[in-house]
Amino acid sequence: GFPRVLPDNPQIGRMAADHLLECAVPHFAYLARGETLYAEEEHASGHRRYSRERLQGYRARLRDFSQEPAVHYLSGHPLWLPGTWRAVQAEVMDFLKTLPSPCGIFVADDALGAVALRAADALGRKVPDSLAVIGFGDDPAYCFATLPALSTIVYPAREIGRQAAELLWRQMNGEPFPAGRTVLPVSDYAIRESSDTLAIPDPEIRGLLRFIRLRAPHEPLLVSELAERSGLSLTTIKARFAKFLGRGPKQEIQRVRLLHLQHLLRNTGEPLSGIARRMKFGSAHELSRFFLTETGQRPGEFRTAGSVSIGALTGTLPNEKP
Repeated sequence: GFPRVLPDNPQIGRMAADHLLECAVPHFAYLARGETLYAEEEHASGHRRYSRERLQGYRARLRDFSQEPAVHYLSGHPLWLPGTWRAVQAEVMDFLKTLPSPCGIFVADDALGAVALRAADALGRKVPDSLAVIGFGDDPAYCFATLPALSTIVYPAREIGRQAAELLWRQMNGEPFPAGRTVLPVSDYAIRESSDTLAIPDPEIRGLLRFIRLRAPHEPLLVSELAERSGLSLTTIKARFAKFLGRGPKQEIQRVRLLHLQHLLRNTGEPLSGIARRMKFGSAHELSRFFLTETGQRPGEFRTAGSVSIGALTGTLPNEKP
């Protein structure tokens, strides 16, 4: 068959689990399309592989924490018929009624994620306090179709399109190309209101965590600033962070800064000196030392690893320098 370029579906599932685990919800669920029906005869109806691969990664990651998600696959619905989406929403509502509160749910795609948010609203279930929701795709037509807006894992559309075009070019020119599936890594979140919560019963620690999320990507917070902001002693803050997160406040600050730094290295061509100024490191050298300590890699090595493509492995496109 024809070659295909796809996102890493098990990795998508693992990322969804990681995000909901960070929200510290005690229960987890997974919602996806089961059998997909098509009106056109040339399209084969049936169960879709991607939804099971995403569940595979999601379930495996949760099992590292002795958690097992509630799972629901939608029955086949003729979506081209009027009123069918109301039947889909009714089925989703029935599933949501079975979930305890609070719960984190990974919905396999953004379109169904928007349905889940409407179903939660119809049930009077508060999002994200009672139900934290994350999807996949970062499709604005669905992510901003509801209130609250839908958190999601970003589909690597640009890189998938680029590599698909390269494969097509190779086929048209009779050149060798990889057979089967080319699977690309997925790395970015778009966190919005549907999961922007930490289901931690301590409001002071919850507030400090939100403060870290907002400030740490842009400046090197000190743990002493958390004490000044909250009025809690450093000993109390450290003890409560360890209780609810399993790590200290300094580690949480470093984790948030590292995630943002990786995002900038991966998705911008900005030099290290510019990123260092943006994140208020003392210098590019200090940034590099921080990154090496936290990851075992230098920033340049991380960028190089993230830019590996079919072209780097098998040749170059026309007018590209090797």
